[in-house]
Amino acid sequence: MFSQLRQGGQIYILEKGESKLTLKIGQIVNTGTPTPVHTTQTVGLTYGFQPNMEMVIRANVDGTEGDFPHLPCDKCSHDYGNMIICDSRECALSEVDAINQRSTQIIDPVNIKNLRSIVASCKDIFKVLNPNFAKEEARDEAINLLNERLDNFEKRVGQSLGNIEKFLSKSVKP
Repeated sequence: MFSQLRQGGQIYILEKGESKLTLKIGQIVNTGTPTPVHTTQTVGLTYGFQPNMEMVIRANVDGTEGDFPHLPCDKCSHDYGNMIICDSRECALSEVDAINQRSTQIIDPVNIKNLRSIVASCKDIFKVLNPNFAKEEARDEAINLLNERLDNFEKRVGQSLGNIEKFLSKSVKP
């Protein structure tokens, strides 16, 4: 939850571009005091009512300080439209997973290039946020490379055996 973040901690920023998702990690410079969000309420229903609280976080991202206002104190992420702010690596991982699933589900011929780029960038971010995913991806790539090399080897051996059979059949004929 944003209310638990402190100076020196990290926030994770997912920037949603037209065809790419990028991750930035910011260092918290300071956190503002939670303030209530004023909403209209019906008279008589205020007993036990706890107003929604929000806060401002100032963070240094890529050498530039900036404010992230209106962060709900009781949430772990907040969507500004073109970016999502997350309070933890796990929350960012969950958001990337959700974006990846939505993008994968809606891939169609019209915008397949952009969505595939988003899926690829999600994989890159998964590798940063989840070291086990990076290891599994590296292992899968190594296995695929070995399979390709084995297929090529079998093809060459088959061609060589065919050539040997042709040569032998020519030399056996009187």
